[in-house]
Amino acid sequence: MGFGAPPVSPGATALAVWAYATRLLTNLDNIRAARIDEITAARLAELDPANLPADVNTLLARLTDARALLLDNLAGLDTTISSRAPEAGGNIEAILTDTAAIDARLPALPATEGKQDTLLTRIGDPTGQTLASLVAKLGDPVQALGTILDRDELTLKYNSPEALDDIAAIGPTNTTERTITVTLPIGATIRRVILATFITAMNDTANAQKISVTVQGRIGAGAWSNFFSQSNVIGFPAADGATTGLVALQDASTLVTSAGSYGFRLSVTQSSGNSVHYTTQYLLIVTYVMSLYEDFSYYTEVDPGNDITRTRYRATWTDMIMSEHSYVYADKGVDHFTNFEHQIDAIQTAMQDDYHVMVWALWNTVGYWNQCLLAGSGIGVFARRLTGQAPGKCTLVLSEWPFPTQFTDASIDLNINQKYYLTIKRSGANFTCDIYSDSARTILVDSLALVLHAACQVAFRYIYPLQEYGEAGWPQIGSGYVEKLWLVS
Repeated sequence: MGFGAPPVSPGATALAVWAYATRLLTNLDNIRAARIDEITAARLAELDPANLPADVNTLLARLTDARALLLDNLAGLDTTISSRAPEAGGNIEAILTDTAAIDARLPALPATEGKQDTLLTRIGDPTGQTLASLVAKLGDPVQALGTILDRDELTLKYNSPEALDDIAAIGPTNTTERTITVTLPIGATIRRVILATFITAMNDTANAQKISVTVQGRIGAGAWSNFFSQSNVIGFPAADGATTGLVALQDASTLVTSAGSYGFRLSVTQSSGNSVHYTTQYLLIVTYVMSLYEDFSYYTEVDPGNDITRTRYRATWTDMIMSEHSYVYADKGVDHFTNFEHQIDAIQTAMQDDYHVMVWALWNTVGYWNQCLLAGSGIGVFARRLTGQAPGKCTLVLSEWPFPTQFTDASIDLNINQKYYLTIKRSGANFTCDIYSDSARTILVDSLALVLHAACQVAFRYIYPLQEYGEAGWPQIGSGYVEKLWLVS
């Protein structure tokens, strides 16, 4: 900012601006008073006494307006960087207390203009553009919050209402289904889920019973899955009113993978057809973490060629042959992906001619690329290098596969060994991919777009950050990685 202060970094500059602006609130009256005194003492002879009150009032109005503008622009920034104020150092404090030094650095102005106006121009654009730039240099507060929360496990509990059933049959009979709706904060990733089932049974006749039970669960209206299942686990003597209870705990992480509605019931097999009263209730204990990015260590990897390595936020493939049946995916639940915005970063570090690899895809099938497209419809973005393409170049291709056809929109030539930042969106039939060359996603390289056919306007279940083609007869080899997959919405 000048004034003989030592060189500082952009972040320190931003903090200094904040310190200066807040200090200005307490010094503005002193500066204004000194300026009024100066006008009164030094220029009284030049002013017409009849006009002097108007001149002073004009100056006061200009100072008030300037301060109001500055406060409005700094209000949003204050809470973001206030905790870092001590880092601004003592130089700003010393400068602000020396108003004479400020005056000496400012150019001479007509008496009708306040030098504080020039101070405002040195702070930045009063529209807030400069302040927004400073916030960008300090970091995105949303992403910073995600980093702070990352790795901290949190727990939510969801319980169902009770179900009351009278069963008077020997064969397997189902109790009334009870539904639990799981809601999660934006950015939550489920780590594990425990299902607790509370069963109370009362004998309604004076007949002995041995009872086998199976706890079943499903997503929405989907197929049932068995969890706890034991034969002759509950028993009664031949006594009317005899009562017993059972609590069954099971890992339900394979069932509950995301927010949604889940149904539960009990399948009962009795040793006699006499009446038994059942009371059942279900509790889900969901453990999750908060992070902006998908944790690939919890994705499923299929890697017969041992070409893939994963960290929490990056999936890397090294010298992977295009015919390998290799992929990384996550099951987000039936009909999970409808309209959305996803972000992912991708780089190709080596590609032979005609090499292809998927760097983002949605399917309703589990498998390698060619296996999925033969089984049904899907959408994705793949990287390729064509024979005859300029050295060091490749393309990204936005694609849909309304089985058995394919529709694509390919990018301009991109650089191998350069990372690109993708924003992928679907809204109804509109499917787009914006390609940027910077992590802030401000430098647009190319925009790809497709209007999806009806077969690809469906909801999808599985997401793939990496998927190889997998068809025999493709010996091409490539390397690269994808990282920071963010399911924005």
